Amino acid sequence: MKKLTLKHAIQTAKLIKAADMKKQVADLIEQATKRGVNKTRLGIDITMTLVDVMANDEVEAKLYDLLSDIFETKAEELSLEALAENISKLVKENDVKRFFKLVEKSTQ
Repeated sequence: MKKLTLKHAIQTAKLIKAADMKKQVADLIEQATKRGVNKTRLGIDITMTLVDVMANDEVEAKLYDLLSDIFETKAEELSLEALAENISKLVKENDVKRFFKLVEKSTQ
């Protein structure tokens, strides 16, 4: 698994714009900041928000590209259990709050 990079922040910003979910992600980050950041909870909340918008083919393709690069495997072939484990590991190994603040700035 790769560490999150600027490339991933830009890909995530494009994904958020394509999914028209900038306000939703900003609200999740604000809530996490107010209640004290639980990195795992924030990652899960943002992932579940993404799941809600997956009916859009462009968004789906962008998400697969992003996760395939980060997880270094074909994301669309991951079992739900493996996906959850990878997301949990990703959140634990990266400063997700800082990452999403960077993403938020790049979508403005």
